[in-house]
Amino acid sequence: MRNMITRLLEQYAPKGGLLRAALALGGASLATQAVGVLLSPLYSRLYAPADFGLFGVYTSILAAALTVGSLCYETGIPVGKDDAEAIGLTAISILLILIIALGAVAWMGLETLAGSQASRSQLGGYLWLVPVGIVGAGVYRAIRYWALRRNAMAAIARTSISQLVGSNAMTLGFGVLYPRPLGLILGSIAGYSAGTWDLARRTQLIPLLRPDSASRVTSGQLWMIAKKYRRLPLMSAPSALFNSLGIYLPGILLAPYFGADFAGQFFMGMRVISLPVGLIGGVLSQVFFGSCAAVARDRPQDLARFFNRVFVRAAACSLVILLAGLAAPWAFPVVFGKQWRPAGQIAVWLSLYCTVGLGVSALSSVPNIVGRLRGQFVIDVVRALAVLLLFVLGHRGGLSGMTLVKGYTAVMTAGYLAYLALYSHQVRVVARTGLTGWNEPTGAP
Repeated sequence: MRNMITRLLEQYAPKGGLLRAALALGGASLATQAVGVLLSPLYSRLYAPADFGLFGVYTSILAAALTVGSLCYETGIPVGKDDAEAIGLTAISILLILIIALGAVAWMGLETLAGSQASRSQLGGYLWLVPVGIVGAGVYRAIRYWALRRNAMAAIARTSISQLVGSNAMTLGFGVLYPRPLGLILGSIAGYSAGTWDLARRTQLIPLLRPDSASRVTSGQLWMIAKKYRRLPLMSAPSALFNSLGIYLPGILLAPYFGADFAGQFFMGMRVISLPVGLIGGVLSQVFFGSCAAVARDRPQDLARFFNRVFVRAAACSLVILLAGLAAPWAFPVVFGKQWRPAGQIAVWLSLYCTVGLGVSALSSVPNIVGRLRGQFVIDVVRALAVLLLFVLGHRGGLSGMTLVKGYTAVMTAGYLAYLALYSHQVRVVARTGLTGWNEPTGAP
């Protein structure tokens, strides 16, 4: 993994500091994932499957909300034409996150007053923590994109360590003293948001956002920047919402359809199988986004070659997921306890689509980088509707939870193959023409 990132950056990224910083980011991510692996057997014995099931519903709702919390304006930060424009996009993103969090609070208040089924369910009290998660994770996400623009990967790595410590300390403490879904939820909030202020300070963002800053962006300029990048909220945000629904709908629907225990088994299987995706795909996607944005701006003719290199290496690394999935039915009962045997069987099927998905998800920033968002939107909508129909109609038709997991694997695999074909076509067009959709007067589909 370390040698792979080294080779990529030596050819396509500036020398020196960025290379060392990217390697530091890879090391921090490796440490984070390693600690997660080591502590998972402990958490699986401290918390019951039903606790993980309710936690999975919470995280699925939060993740879906975060995809559109800032209307995807944060994804434009690395590709802004100058720092003033990037600062404006960062400010817009943070402002929108605060607005959506207030909206979530108002929604929860109305649900509680109306005595809805959601507010009276087992998850009802925990839903009040959704706005907290939106602010913590959303603000950090906007600042992380600013850090990627500044190539401050060493600072991101430091933040990852802070998040690692905060998340596991919270989860472990509650697991020992009060083993309920609350401990898992608070641990995830700490894992999203710890170190945010330190990252903003290390990337010199805080002085730039102050009202007395020489680089201050006025409200009129913010409006002009928002209009310039309007394709992000109009196309990219709906696309991201449908994309996230395709991923997180099972976590939301399995609990009411098949009970919190089965939902917890699914969540544990996904949690373990996605560990390599988080390590390899997470590091590659951040390196790819930061470096690919620069390649698209300065050397568009090299974009297709860079894309192919990242994909080949990510695809080779994804074989780790397939091997882990094949071993899961035997490993889960031994590592996590006999009560998690169904999770191992679920992990076999999840590993099939995650193997394909790792290489593709590492490249998922291509549409935003090249400014061609329509194709991604179409695939996202089709995949989300397919997942929704699969679970709703399958449940009504009396299909078992395991059968729906197998169908979900087939839908997700087909979706990732469609994404790969789209991204490959888009980078070839930019490499041939030397133009992205952001360079063209009216944009491109």
